[in-house]
Amino acid sequence: MLKNSRGNTLIIVLVTISILLMAAVLLLPSLSQRESTSERVYHNLQVTEMANSTMQSLLTEPKTLLNAAYYTGSTPFILTTPDGDKVDVYIMAKNEAGQTLPLNLINAVTHYFEVSAVYGDSNHNKTKDADEKFYTSKTISSNKKVVETNPQKPSVKFIKYLETAKDLYFDITTEPNFIVKIYKAVKDSNEKYTGTSTLASFSRSTSTGSKYVVHNAVSGNIFCIKSVNPYTNMESECVFFELNTEGNLNDGLVIKIINGQTIYEGVGPELYTQGKLIITSGVQYTQTSNKDYINYSGDLGVTVSTNALLSLASNGHGTINISSSQGNIVIEGNATINTDANSKKDSSITLTALNGNIIIDNSIITGGRDITFNAKNISASNAKVQSDSGPISFIINSSSTSNKGLIKVPGLQLNQNASASPTQYLTICGTVATGSVNGQKTFVTCAP
Repeated sequence: MLKNSRGNTLIIVLVTISILLMAAVLLLPSLSQRESTSERVYHNLQVTEMANSTMQSLLTEPKTLLNAAYYTGSTPFILTTPDGDKVDVYIMAKNEAGQTLPLNLINAVTHYFEVSAVYGDSNHNKTKDADEKFYTSKTISSNKKVVETNPQKPSVKFIKYLETAKDLYFDITTEPNFIVKIYKAVKDSNEKYTGTSTLASFSRSTSTGSKYVVHNAVSGNIFCIKSVNPYTNMESECVFFELNTEGNLNDGLVIKIINGQTIYEGVGPELYTQGKLIITSGVQYTQTSNKDYINYSGDLGVTVSTNALLSLASNGHGTINISSSQGNIVIEGNATINTDANSKKDSSITLTALNGNIIIDNSIITGGRDITFNAKNISASNAKVQSDSGPISFIINSSSTSNKGLIKVPGLQLNQNASASPTQYLTICGTVATGSVNGQKTFVTCAP
């Protein structure tokens, strides 16, 4: 009887164990599935929170994320969460057609932001692959931001004009990824330039870089050069170029700025504008023709840019005259004005700004005979002004002892005793490096 009792107990235990094992076998997949589901829910919440917080940062502090470190297009930047998980984050701006914009075009194009956060993407291809069990992602988009800003004007540098082929070459620089259009233009009697809707015949040069060639270009042609946003087709204002083969185009360009318009043309012996005249840095102009003068005038000012050269190599006579009726005359550092003229009947170099200032700091002005500066104030710090056989004169256009003109001479290099007048209406400051002014080298200290 005892044996049967013990046997029955063992059978009951074995049956119970078998039932428990069977239950465990049946329950394990369910428990595992619940665990997987729980992990997926966790990572889904994780990427949703990451996408939302990134978009919030992008909208409130765009400068923090709109840079090369984070705005990487199809390549994510990878964030590590506090619990050690790695999440791929994509930030991009798209135009209205859904095209991803390069970083430098975002503020030039109507756009919206798109942020994606991805977990479990082991090969970072933004796609769920077969072996990526816990792959999960979240993508959100912002509202559209309308941008209607016109592109900036292009920068234009003349290269050469081939008169036989009638080809006009430019180096044109625009905002990155923008394109160039060149239209025909016209000018009225008041120097008002207007672009037309007719495209000129032009093409990209086969040379490397940003070189363009206008075909069938002849003297008198005017062109309107524009920068174009390829995503919106919005165009910049015109940069005008007037082809004048009487000027020596291959010696560089000058710029006329009139009522906000920018007009380029070739340098020549005589230039005038109602606006401002700029002799660009690329100008290396020596007048050797039968014209014995260089006459430049801009009502609102004249600037001879750094490293520019204006030279007159005439047969014993000739003048260089630069004037402005209302603005300043600025000869920038390392710019050179030179004439070999030595005739007694002509002043070699004259700069006149009766209602403005003359600034020749760090420039070089040399002549065969007379050199004259006439303005309300004159600054000649560290300039080199030398004449072979004529006087050097600084003339202040003032008639008030209470509002005297100022002549600055610190470091001025002269090769003679220059004159400054009228003495009762001017103040001189600084110390002349060589030569003297009114027989004196050292004057009061110049104010900062």
